[in-house]
Amino acid sequence: MTIRRKWPSRVIFGFMALYFVGGFFAYPSAPYRQCASGYCDKSGRHHTFAEYRHQKLWELGLIGLWPTGILALYLLNRRPQP
Repeated sequence: MTIRRKWPSRVIFGFMALYFVGGFFAYPSAPYRQCASGYCDKSGRHHTFAEYRHQKLWELGLIGLWPTGILALYLLNRRPQP
C-alpha cells in the first residue's frame, strides 16, 4: 500500500515545489504594488499592468495550491489506525 501512495505524494510535492521556485525566479522582487507612475516592485522598478496581473495570479495560485497540496500530502501519508 505504501508504494501506491508514494508516487502521488512525489508528484504533488514536485508540482508544489516547481510552482513556488518558478514564481520565485519569475518575480524575484515581488510583491508588486500600485505607485504614482503605475506599478512598482519592492526595489522600485516599474512594471506594466499585465506584469502586475500575472504576479497577482501567481500569488493567488500559490495561496490556493499550497494549503490544498499540504492537505493532500497529509491525507496520502497518514498511517492507518491499528
